[in-house]
Amino acid sequence: MFGKVLISDCSAAESSVLLDTLPDYGYEGEQLSLDVKKYDHDLSGYAGVIFVMREHSEDMLDRADRLFESYRNGFAVLIENYGTMQLSEGRFADALRFERPIIADEILCRVRQKVHGGYFMRRGTLGTVVSELLYGLGYRRRYSGFTELEESLSYLFRCGAVKYNLNRDIYPYVGRKLMQSVTAVERSIRLINSRVWSSAPECCYTELFGTADIGGNGLPTNKKLIAALCSYLNRYPADELRRRAARLRQITEGGSENEIQT
Repeated sequence: MFGKVLISDCSAAESSVLLDTLPDYGYEGEQLSLDVKKYDHDLSGYAGVIFVMREHSEDMLDRADRLFESYRNGFAVLIENYGTMQLSEGRFADALRFERPIIADEILCRVRQKVHGGYFMRRGTLGTVVSELLYGLGYRRRYSGFTELEESLSYLFRCGAVKYNLNRDIYPYVGRKLMQSVTAVERSIRLINSRVWSSAPECCYTELFGTADIGGNGLPTNKKLIAALCSYLNRYPADELRRRAARLRQITEGGSENEIQT
């Protein structure tokens, strides 16, 4: 979705984790060794670069910094993997500690936050927040289509995508993961949306869409709903999202009909 990311100077195990995880963030990984003593590497074709430095010296930090100095078309991440694991203060988009076993999630979540904005959430936290938000709006895991919608939202949040096509970018990814066709994924999400929003209280509309009148027959399309949910996930930090989801769930399960205060 966003292009190739160059993974430089990782061990086989480290690069394997990154290569396997990058597609979950909308990137394709490519491993290539960079010699920081040279400055003739053409990085213009990459959406990002992840560089692991295994020895600590001011000279090596300076060389790495100079290597990426002219790299303006994407993100650059420096991982210092040695001894005290100090963090570089260079011109990098980010510099991260090398923390196993969540290296890929740690790096890529922070890259997503840095490049696309929004709030940082690790994979486990994101899964919990998405599930609780859907439950708050009246979705239930036993409903057919819940997993498809949950996976779509989690993928889009990790990617930080603003421009995307559901049929081309999102449904195929979810379909491959769940071993379903694009058509089956679209249909499952459409049917669960119809089931939930045909009886959703007004406060759910105003909380998610900002208005109770969304046009049409009052049922949001897959595109409109997924866009609104992704925007909502980016609007608040995880703790606030969970608080609002809990309040919504009280209402959808028969509690107060008062709208959630912003």
